[in-house]
Amino acid sequence: MQTSLSPFKRPRALVVDDSTTLQRLMDLTLRPLGVDLEFSARGDEAIMLALKNHYDVILLDVMLPGVDGYQVCKAIKRDPRAKHVPVIMLTSKDSAFDKVKGIMAGTNVYLTKPIKRSMLIAALDQNVPGLLTAGAWWIARQAASHHRTEAPAVPSKQSSSSNVQPKLSTNQETYS
Repeated sequence: MQTSLSPFKRPRALVVDDSTTLQRLMDLTLRPLGVDLEFSARGDEAIMLALKNHYDVILLDVMLPGVDGYQVCKAIKRDPRAKHVPVIMLTSKDSAFDKVKGIMAGTNVYLTKPIKRSMLIAALDQNVPGLLTAGAWWIARQAASHHRTEAPAVPSKQSSSSNVQPKLSTNQETYS
């Protein structure tokens, strides 16, 4: 039984892939959605991280140095500390045999590369209920916090006879 994430907890994902290009793609796709990411390029390290830290989802390649993705998935799903964490395999191995092997290892979803953003988002939405909502909540909270630090404090008491409203700063910053 899957439970929806609390919007008061920032969602976290572990991305396991030895390709820096795919790591960067996941970073550009998921961070703007409010998801904190941690990366691993090795299967043995991924197992250690998955059992030590709490993640809401693990995005896992099959072909990794050392321990492959199938073995990583099996190890995660065998351990009571992490077996509940959805695993989404992202791989270029697209034969029926590979897909069955992934399912037998315990993956929740098997996506083949190149991965369409819409397919990844749909898989996340279906297998990690509340992830996108929680991420959006954190993005909005961060924006509101940033906005509050730029605006001057509003006086706590105003004269009821005064129609003068406090002027807020309209400074806008450009990030590049």
